[in-house]
Amino acid sequence: MAANLRFSGVESLSRATNFVEAVVALINNKDCDYYDLLDLLEDTMDEQFDTYIEDGSLEEVATLLKSFHDSFKSGNTEQLLQDINFQPNSEQWLLARSEHTSCKV
Repeated sequence: MAANLRFSGVESLSRATNFVEAVVALINNKDCDYYDLLDLLEDTMDEQFDTYIEDGSLEEVATLLKSFHDSFKSGNTEQLLQDINFQPNSEQWLLARSEHTSCKV
């Protein structure tokens, strides 16, 4: 949403793409935990999009990302796909622009 509304001006799309890549890189770190994800989400929204979020959505996103990755790592693809399909539609333009969206087991 911050990228769509251009919270960081003309660089919004580039920053959003970099954000996705940073999340994937962090998740691919075998020591990544919920708090690492939450810190990255908070820092990026504040520093890159000048947005401070207090509604609990960052905690929800960090929980979902960690859960998705844990399902992926454990090979539980059926549960992963079910959980992903349960989510609202994502912004496909962002995923299509990112070159590094693959996760490691």
